[in-house]
Amino acid sequence: MTVTVDISDVVANVLRKLKGEPLEKGLTLLIRDYVEAKIGECDAKVKVYESKYFGFERLKDKILNERHDWKEEKDLFDWEATLTEVQRLSEILAEIEEVEG
Repeated sequence: MTVTVDISDVVANVLRKLKGEPLEKGLTLLIRDYVEAKIGECDAKVKVYESKYFGFERLKDKILNERHDWKEEKDLFDWEATLTEVQRLSEILAEIEEVEG
């Protein structure tokens, strides 16, 4: 499916300058770069949690079976949301890579 979008000449020219590619290819590259950057941010967040709790399953087990505080529970929820976001972004990245061929 193809969708037609109107963008200003200024935005189109900036996109061409940024990526050095035809408009559609440049937009695809820009989206890929953005998604990869967001995945990188999530990965950094996950590493912080891993260093703090030594693994998602370990913290989850503690929450389910041991005394814990609200901060640990909040971190588990945030960690799980971050992992879910990485999965979602990875799926988007795979779609983009299909378009790039």
